[in-house]
Formats: sequence, structure tokens, C-alpha cells
Amino acid sequence: MKILHVTETLVGGVETYLNTIIPYQAECYGTDNVLVLVPQQHVAEDAPLKAYYRCFDRPSRSLGSCASLAKLFKQAVIDFDPDVIHIHSTFAGVVCRIPGLITKRSQRKVVYCSHGWCFDGYTGIKAKVFSQIEKILAYRVSSVINISHHDFESARKQKIPEHKKKN
Repeated sequence: MKILHVTETLVGGVETYLNTIIPYQAECYGTDNVLVLVPQQHVAEDAPLKAYYRCFDRPSRSLGSCASLAKLFKQAVIDFDPDVIHIHSTFAGVVCRIPGLITKRSQRKVVYCSHGWCFDGYTGIKAKVFSQIEKILAYRVSSVINISHHDFESARKQKIPEHKKKN
């Protein structure tokens, strides 16, 4: 099994999660079968998982860095040909769920984990817009993983499709 992880940030909870799961997956499936797309600016010189990283340029959160991630992601899907694509966090979630970036292959699974829903940080119209975007994009993945009870409840309240949600 080949697993491709994609993240637009490598700080905080996402990094902790990857530092836990990558060694386990590498042991189970082989070191050549795990790849992580990460921003170059977040990779420390002595990063323990550096051998698994393929980096893209992200000087700031901008359309340019999103385009850089989209280009690298599309190429990684073609070259690496993963069985599972695991997308981490909001920006990577938006970029990598754009139609056409994930090449067709019926047995490929695509998993999304928000690591905290973007709509939780807002109220009013912004929360509604972000919630609608997440509902639409949920149909572009095999499943949505909630990393906490709070995330699960937030997804339920915002009516993220039930058949997609996993704890």
C-alpha cells in the first residue's frame, strides 16, 4: 500500500500527528511507500521525518503557495500513484479536493482531516460560507476524519455528510 500525505502547514497538531503515524506506516508498508508533501519553510534541518518529505514553496498563505502545492500534488499523484491520499488541514483540503487534481482510479481512497474545522473560528456569514464549502468538498473524498469529539460535533452541527464522517 502506498500512502501520500499532504499538508499546507507542518506546525502544531499536524506535525505531531504525522510524527506519530508516519513511522508506523513506514514500518507496515515500507519506507518507499510513504510520502509527505510539506512546505519547505516548515522543515527543520534536523527534521526526523525529512526522508519522507517532498517540499513545495510556501513563503506565505497566498494564491501562489496554493498553486505551488497544487502543482506538486498533481505530479505526486501521477508519479507516486498512491492507494491512499490523506489530506491534512483546511488549505491543503481546499487545494487537493479541486476537481481534476486527483487522477481517476476507482480503488484509490482519499481521506480528509481538518485538524480543527475552519468554520469553528467564525460566526455569522463567514461560518456559513466556510461550512457550505466544507459540505461540498466532503463529496470529493472517501471519508472525513474528525480528530476529536469537538470536531465531530462541529461537523454534525454544520451537517457535514454523515456517511463521510469517521471518528
